[in-house]
Amino acid sequence: MAVLSEQKRLSEIWEVAIRHADHARKSKTQEGDIILVRRPLGFFGSSEQGEFIWLKMFGLPDKDMQELVAPIMTEDLIVEKRRYVVRFKELKKIISNMRLESIRDGSKKYQPLGIRPESPLFDVRGLVYDKQLMRVL
Repeated sequence: MAVLSEQKRLSEIWEVAIRHADHARKSKTQEGDIILVRRPLGFFGSSEQGEFIWLKMFGLPDKDMQELVAPIMTEDLIVEKRRYVVRFKELKKIISNMRLESIRDGSKKYQPLGIRPESPLFDVRGLVYDKQLMRVL
């Protein structure tokens, strides 16, 4: 039974890519926008390392985790490319040694934590901000 419980726990973990400010003009996304949510692979390519901050997150059912990459829409019109964001100033409160200037400079390929098996897990609730509803999840 302990194995099933461990498998269930691991199935609730997601790797989340968060946009660097450095690339915001190219893709019309903004600093901190959640760009990708995927099941753990445990690695990322060098271009992914320069474009995104990677965090391991949990806390929402699968369907809701996938919604973290949704745009802001009014009727059938996309108003903003991404609805959900991790604000770097809030993240810095949790990761005190995080260097904001290095995050904003994508050429440094700076990853404050990475997505190694021993990397800490972050609860989506309380960290992810909904720009449409103007509140933290």
